[in-house]
Amino acid sequence: ELPDWAPPSRKELLGWKSAFALDHEQLVGVYVCSVAAKVTHQGRLYISFGIKGNQGHLCFRGLTILRSALEFVILVDNVQDVKPGGNGVVTVVLRKPIMMKGQRELYNSVDLKTGERGSAALSALFARKSNGDADAEHEEGDDSDSEEDVLSQSLRNASCIP
Repeated sequence: ELPDWAPPSRKELLGWKSAFALDHEQLVGVYVCSVAAKVTHQGRLYISFGIKGNQGHLCFRGLTILRSALEFVILVDNVQDVKPGGNGVVTVVLRKPIMMKGQRELYNSVDLKTGERGSAALSALFARKSNGDADAEHEEGDDSDSEEDVLSQSLRNASCIP
């Protein structure tokens, strides 16, 4: 479950839909967030999960004080680890590097400053995913839930969606 979960507002939903063309996904969480990529960009972190078998995503869209934009989309399957730090900072370690729109280099990890609510939500969400990964490794050949099923179920439980 995502701590202190609240459904996204209509404005947040419209902002996410206009910025990210993820037609077969459902937005389950939006958090104020800042990302340091040479300079700090302030914006929103959007958490979505796929419907009809599609994967979820972490999406960020933000600006610097000089109006320089930064945008990225991370496939949930590409998240290797989530490391909580102090002051609401979470480091998302990636399996494959990503290119951020507005940057010229690849990133193997992203530091997200989401405040305590966002940090707790990401940690809870990916702790469940990590437990699913560990269970699958220890129980090869058994009918345990796939990584996608574990994350999708975690997101559904967190967002109170049937």
